[in-house]
Amino acid sequence: MEESPAPPPLDEVAILHAARTDLRHFAPIYERYAKRVYAYCLRRGGDPHEADDLTSTIFTRALTGLVSYRGGGVAAWLFTIARHTVINHHKQCGRHPAADLSAAEVLPDPAPPPDQVVIETLESAAIRALVAQLPDEQQELIWLKVSGGLTAEEIGTVIGKRPGTVRTALSRIISTLRDRYRDTLGVEERNE
Repeated sequence: MEESPAPPPLDEVAILHAARTDLRHFAPIYERYAKRVYAYCLRRGGDPHEADDLTSTIFTRALTGLVSYRGGGVAAWLFTIARHTVINHHKQCGRHPAADLSAAEVLPDPAPPPDQVVIETLESAAIRALVAQLPDEQQELIWLKVSGGLTAEEIGTVIGKRPGTVRTALSRIISTLRDRYRDTLGVEERNE
């Protein structure tokens, strides 16, 4: 059987420009980014209902802000809106964004064997706890990378830093998390 060719990549900028006159053109952008925006909101807040509301607010703001879109990466533009929306929401609520999730959100797909599920859940919970101990700026970088799936260039646009600075910061954060994770497990790195 012959494989069908991969669909052509979306011209996201053209889609946003078309959506200025007909909002129905925005649908492919929503379909491409909604899950990533929701995952980011969930990681920053920890409540699925709140993440749903924030995701709706973010896409509503994106739609109403189409006229102010000046070009550039669509992912960076959306996650800039997402970042500011989450920050403002938490300021209004008078609370600090959470970085941990309930066990229900941490559990992986039910297909793996039970022992693997337990191990992955425990590891995931331990990693989330370690991320929660990081300063807010470092947590933000991790969640933009992991939940948002953004590149260093896109993250740089969102937070106003150069891509090289973002790559360096992420590398250091990951190294710190790896060392702390090993410490929690009591694993010593072997020098051979």
